[in-house]
Amino acid sequence: MPEWKEAFAVPAFGLGFMLLVGAIAYGLRLDLTREIAVGTIRTFLQLMAAGAVLSWLFRARSPAWLLLPLGAMLGVAAWTAWKKAGRRPGAFFRIALALTLAEAVAMGLFFGLRIVPARPETIVPMSGMIVGNAMIVAGLFYDRLLAGRREREEVLILWLSLGADRRQAYREIAQEAVRAAMLPSLDTLKTVGIVQLPGMMTGMIVAGASPLLAVGYQILIMYAIAGGAAVTASTLYVLSVPLVFTSAHQLRR
Repeated sequence: MPEWKEAFAVPAFGLGFMLLVGAIAYGLRLDLTREIAVGTIRTFLQLMAAGAVLSWLFRARSPAWLLLPLGAMLGVAAWTAWKKAGRRPGAFFRIALALTLAEAVAMGLFFGLRIVPARPETIVPMSGMIVGNAMIVAGLFYDRLLAGRREREEVLILWLSLGADRRQAYREIAQEAVRAAMLPSLDTLKTVGIVQLPGMMTGMIVAGASPLLAVGYQILIMYAIAGGAAVTASTLYVLSVPLVFTSAHQLRR
């Protein structure tokens, strides 16, 4: 079967799973018909478009063209996490910087130490995994930070009135936000290989690679994801003080 026909045929069989999802949602009257339909269609269109772009990119072999998919990843990821931050002014650029820094650290280690070859076939998929997880971390950080600001408003105001500066008042809720953002990545490290077999490892094994080689690369990716989570959360920790407190050491409304 030609490659393009197979690329369309395989997802068609997967529609059975989405029909199951729809049947369960309908049976339980969850009112999710629109979300399921939109998610099904968008998954197909977005991934097919990504596949077409990547096929062209891999043939082009020009490093300059890599800026397009990487920029799109970072932009969409920052926008998605920004919505988690309540679209707060100034948060988007902080998130974008944190995601870019996490990506730069990971890619710098991968290719600077020559762990993996610096080719589009490796840069784009690995960047997607790093940026995608960093996006989740950024969203969790702001979700927890803003919740802490709401829950402890009176305590924060009391600290400030007693002479604490904004960084002292900020530290406790921000530390909790960093912890909440990093915990999912750390929990995954504890269960990977037992509860789940990650996608990259499974894909390499299905493609015919040695299970041990697949495991080795998956361990590398899992550690990189945890590192990216730490870089993202710590960067937002440092940059987000002005989103909660004013320069006059007052709680921002």
